[in-house]
Amino acid sequence: MMRDMLRAAAIAAALSATVPAAAQLSVNKRADLAAPVVLGPNQGAIVVGFRRPDDWSAGKSGTIAFARYDVEKRDMIARPDNAKKLGDTNTYWVSVTSGDRKLVLDHVVMLVSPGDYVLYGATPGPGGMVANSFCFSAPTIRVAPGEIVYFGDVTPYLAARVAGGGLHNGMAYSAHPEDARAALANQPALAAAFKSGDVRNGASYTCSGQAMMAYIVPGKPSLPDLAPDQKLGNSPTTPPREAGPRPTVPILIPTGN
Repeated sequence: MMRDMLRAAAIAAALSATVPAAAQLSVNKRADLAAPVVLGPNQGAIVVGFRRPDDWSAGKSGTIAFARYDVEKRDMIARPDNAKKLGDTNTYWVSVTSGDRKLVLDHVVMLVSPGDYVLYGATPGPGGMVANSFCFSAPTIRVAPGEIVYFGDVTPYLAARVAGGGLHNGMAYSAHPEDARAALANQPALAAAFKSGDVRNGASYTCSGQAMMAYIVPGKPSLPDLAPDQKLGNSPTTPPREAGPRPTVPILIPTGN
């Protein structure tokens, strides 16, 4: 009997390692890359690197969040109240915290349903929550079924000194797609579907009562302008100003913050 029980447990473990992950309305855990990861039939993934290249970022952690986005309406797509009851399989919210902060680089893979996603916020430090909202202007990426889409790397800075004086808290952006691809070396199925995301700036959405700012990825195009009758009544008009440490690509935040 014991042998049969052990055999059943082994079979169950093998099946669980290869069964596609179920779609989730909210994603707050990274995929376990120590075990085989299999995408579901209507599933993709977002890849983000947490990079600590200097003394200011060494030993720091951070949290990043994405929200489902409607490019045509230029606003986040809210999760329906009865989503579970209706069997909704869309992903509306993605939030993940960096791993071992002693590492110079660690990558997170977040399994999501296909669609457009906007960078909602990114906050350095412990706590596992984003304390800001990039509602003035934020980058977007699109995930198609079966795609493993690399967004970029973020570097957590807490009280980092910046040129011209002052201290800065933020998550600086940089892009290292080959490092991200190498992180998937033990996941051949994911590596084969890996691609650099089509990052586009300029996504705005209804602001909430957090630290409201903008995050602009330099060198990336912006979303096309909306027609006058499509623009939100509360679209922000405050121009962003440059901020952030220089070791990586600087982030941009709005004037007045």
